[in-house]
Amino acid sequence: MFILVLQPALNWHNRRVEMAAGETALALSNNPQAFVSLMTKLTDQNLTEAEPSQWAKLLFYDHPTYNERVKLAHNHISRSQPSGVT
Repeated sequence: MFILVLQPALNWHNRRVEMAAGETALALSNNPQAFVSLMTKLTDQNLTEAEPSQWAKLLFYDHPTYNERVKLAHNHISRSQPSGVT
């Protein structure tokens, strides 16, 4: 019962750690297109939802969703572009 109560907090923590790992992968590879391609292949292969409901994410997901990872890659692209380029 104790784990059942703590599971949402543990999932939240694990998602944060995984997002940090994704940020590090993007910084080291500097290839966000490959990152998105890999996440797309993994999502398709594992038949996971790109954006599950908030309840499902809270209770069951210990990794970021596909949409969160793609957003992370797009944010990386925006941060790495010179300020004059749109």
